[in-house]
Amino acid sequence: MKKIVVFSGSPRKNGHTVQIVKKIEADMSDSVFEYVYLYDYEIHGCVGCKACIRKDEIACPYKDDVHDLLVKLENADGIILISPTYSRVVSGQLKNFIDRTNFALHRPRLINIPMVTLATTDIGMAKNVANYLSVIGSSLGANVIGSLAVKMGKYYNDETYKLKIENRANQISKRFEIALKSNEDITPTLRQLMRFNVWKTRAIVSKEMYPNDYKYWEERNWIEKDFFTAASIPAHRKFIMTLLSKRLRKVIRTGVVYKD
Repeated sequence: MKKIVVFSGSPRKNGHTVQIVKKIEADMSDSVFEYVYLYDYEIHGCVGCKACIRKDEIACPYKDDVHDLLVKLENADGIILISPTYSRVVSGQLKNFIDRTNFALHRPRLINIPMVTLATTDIGMAKNVANYLSVIGSSLGANVIGSLAVKMGKYYNDETYKLKIENRANQISKRFEIALKSNEDITPTLRQLMRFNVWKTRAIVSKEMYPNDYKYWEERNWIEKDFFTAASIPAHRKFIMTLLSKRLRKVIRTGVVYKD
């Protein structure tokens, strides 16, 4: 059976966000779900020393649970990344984890692992949070196959909206199962190609500042590739990336190469 790791940024183990995940789990009887509640773990806030980028992740001054949590994601067959909406963004504990694993955006680890993102809220901003989680997942190399943003007040008080959300959850479950069973490389979306090229270009442009990033990409032969995998990329998407590449290099060089 496939193992799905539900990576929860909620301090509530049976809160609204987890309840929505349970609906996805009910539709996926061929998979085993492991719930990882980040508030059960020790995760120090990032202090921006950049040791994990300049050297490697073990150079981080904090020896807590972050490394073991990242390994859980790396070993998963599929991932559901979830958070309630707190003050318009993800929960503090999940943000701490994302900040502390910034090196894994520079050096992606979750290549082609199917991922779903989910955010809940009372009234608004859940869509922004779900989209943010999707950007993080995609930048880590995951295959983000769907996201879900749920307004819980409306979910409990509007039967039409509740049915819409449950239908959406069911559709995501089906796509998730297909992705888990497929051995084929995904055809990247334009956004996935853009994120790949942003991080690849950053590794190239900042080669002297952060040689470990460049080495990581070079060892995997990604420097010369159009994407992480050997998936077929439509000609028009390749053309768009070619047009953007020079501009991208200039923008990244301006933003990254400086003394601090």
